[in-house]
Amino acid sequence: MSIKLPIGIIHTYNFVNISIGSPPQSVRLLPDLGSGPLWVLDNYCDQSCASSYGSLGRGNYNPYKSSTESTSYEPESISYLGGTIDGYVFSDVLSADSTFFGAGNIISVYYSSWSSLATSGFVGLGFPSLAYGNTSIYSTVYRKGVVNSPSMSIYLGNATAFSANDSPENNGVITFGPDDNEVDCYSHEQLSWVPISPTAQVWSLKINSVKYSFNGRTEANLSGSWYDEPPSSEGFFPIANESYAILDTGAALNNVPQNLITLLYQAIGLNFTFISHGGRPLCTDVSSIDAKITFEFEGGTQISVSAKDFADPGYTEDQYCWPVFNDWGSDNFLLGLNFLKNFYTVYNMNAWIGDGDQISNPMVGFAPLKEQFKKPIFPF
Repeated sequence: MSIKLPIGIIHTYNFVNISIGSPPQSVRLLPDLGSGPLWVLDNYCDQSCASSYGSLGRGNYNPYKSSTESTSYEPESISYLGGTIDGYVFSDVLSADSTFFGAGNIISVYYSSWSSLATSGFVGLGFPSLAYGNTSIYSTVYRKGVVNSPSMSIYLGNATAFSANDSPENNGVITFGPDDNEVDCYSHEQLSWVPISPTAQVWSLKINSVKYSFNGRTEANLSGSWYDEPPSSEGFFPIANESYAILDTGAALNNVPQNLITLLYQAIGLNFTFISHGGRPLCTDVSSIDAKITFEFEGGTQISVSAKDFADPGYTEDQYCWPVFNDWGSDNFLLGLNFLKNFYTVYNMNAWIGDGDQISNPMVGFAPLKEQFKKPIFPF
C-alpha cells in the first residue's frame, strides 16, 4: 500500500495536509528534508504567536479536543535558521489520504518566533535521529508497517507562485511506499541512485566533483551588467576534499561555499557583483543562457541542471529571476527547491530495523522531469 500526500502552495510555502487526533484535526505542514520532528502550533500559539498573516490563523492542533491524545509533558525546543519553537511532546493518532497511521509522537508548540511561516508547522523528512522526542513521521509510517516499503518519493509539482497568485493550484505529491514504476509517469529516464551514509542525519550526498559547461548566449544581442562568463567554456570547481550536497525542501534557494560563488554565477552567465548589489536579471535573459552545472556523486552518478532550470521568477517583480545561489561558511552545498524542482526523487531507506528506527543502506534516486511536469519560467 502507498500513501499519497498532495503538495499544495499557500503564500509561496509548500504544504501537505495531515490529520491529528480523534476526531481528526487537519493541519497544513511544510515538508522539510532538512529536519526530523513533526511539530504543529497549538490553538493558543496560532492566535498569539508572531505572525505575518494577522488574525487569519495558520491552523493548529488542540490536544485537549482529542479523545486519543496523551502526553508526558516532555518539553522540546528547536532552533531553525528561520525561527525558534518551544512545545511539549504529545502522542496522538495520525492520518492522511483516508488512512490511519496509528499513534505517533508530535510536538505541540506553544511558542514560535517564526512569523513568516504560512503553515501550521513542519513535517520533518530527515532521518529519525534528528527527530526530538521520537517525533519522526517515519517512525509511525514505516515501523508500524503502514506502507509496503520504507521509501518515499517527491514530485514538487509544476505550479509557480508569484506576486499576482502566491497560492496557486499545484499537482505535486509526496508518496510513502511508492510503486517501482511511478517514475515512468514523471520521467523518460530511470532513477539514478546515490548512496547515503547510514550514520547521516540528513539526506547528504558525497560529492566527487562539480563541473560546468558554458556555450554562451542563444541570443547574440543580449548584453548588460547582469551578464558574465566563466574563464573557459568548461571546467571543474575547486571543491573541498570532503564536500557534501545536502538536499533540503525547507530551503527555497541553494547555499554554496563562499569561495565558489563568483565562478558558480559565471558558469550560468550571471555577474555576481551585479547580483550582490541587488541587481535583478530578467528571467527571459537567464533562460537564454546555454550552460549547465553537473554534480558527480559518490558511485559515479552525475546530475546536471541547466541555467534555464535554475530560473525562478518573482524577485521583487514577476519578470525578474531570484538569485540562484547564496554563499555560506561551509564547504558543503545545500540544494533547495530551486534545484529539486527539476527532478522526481526517491528517498529509500531500504530496511527499517526494529523499534530503534535504524536504517540500512539509504539511497536517493534522481530522474529528470518530463517537460509537462516542469515548473514554467513564465507562469504569468
